[in-house]
Amino acid sequence: MVAQLFDLADPAVVPPEALPALRLTAPAADFPVLQGVYRLATALAGASGLLVVVDDAHWADTASLRWLAYLALRVPGLPIAVVLAVGAGERVDDPSFGEITAGSRRVVLGSLSQAEVAGLVSEALGAAAPEFVAACQDATGGNPLLTVRLLRALAEDGVPPTAEAAWRVADRGAEVAGEVVVARLRRDRRRW
Repeated sequence: MVAQLFDLADPAVVPPEALPALRLTAPAADFPVLQGVYRLATALAGASGLLVVVDDAHWADTASLRWLAYLALRVPGLPIAVVLAVGAGERVDDPSFGEITAGSRRVVLGSLSQAEVAGLVSEALGAAAPEFVAACQDATGGNPLLTVRLLRALAEDGVPPTAEAAWRVADRGAEVAGEVVVARLRRDRRRW
């Protein structure tokens, strides 16, 4: 994960100690590597700041979580913010994750409201009939990931956001939800 975070970093600012982490050759997250990647983050932050965003942190490798814990202890007073997203119902058993979250503020994202779904529908497909928005809300339960994927699929299919086309949402919504579940099961199977 650390290699992905800093993949586009200017090689001129990468401390030599950080290179094994960025090249995926570090055997472990030992102190020189942790310190090297930390120095890279502070160099990138400079005076303007750095936002470190990790989606699906429950999939992060142990060495990267160790580095995030190392960074999290040092963030106060630095122009660096760290945002981690963990899927609903996912667990992270790595002790480093506990260190990261100990001093963090937890924000739980809920389902999208009907008005928020309407905004996404209008943005993706144009002005939408209330029946069409309601069908999208029903098909996804307001889940942001499912809503976005459903709207992308409906746009690809050329489905207009009209009351007459609302019936197509349920069928396509079931397909999209199935694709998401299958993808999750494949990922989980690889973890076993």
